[in-house]
Amino acid sequence: MSWFYLVIAGFFEILSIFVMKKTSMKKGISSVIWFLCMMGIFGISLGFLSLAMREIEISVAYAVWTGIGTIGGVFMASLFFKENITYLKSFCLFVIIASVIGLKLLS
Repeated sequence: MSWFYLVIAGFFEILSIFVMKKTSMKKGISSVIWFLCMMGIFGISLGFLSLAMREIEISVAYAVWTGIGTIGGVFMASLFFKENITYLKSFCLFVIIASVIGLKLLS
């Protein structure tokens, strides 16, 4: 169940990144509402991360959570904000995935 919590935490991390971008694009009261949503979503993400850390080592759980957020953030930015995924970005994403797998194998 802890791996399920970790994946849920990662997806909320991606959602919080999306909302963070929206927050930076807004002005006035609208930006305050987006900011409050972002804080709530980050809180949910951290809550699920803490549940996952009950059974998963901190080093592995945090690396997986960060990896899901990073990789998901790159793809989300490409889909919704038209950011380019270059070959160098793709290579760096591969390194992140390989590093997370390495941490899991070594734990």
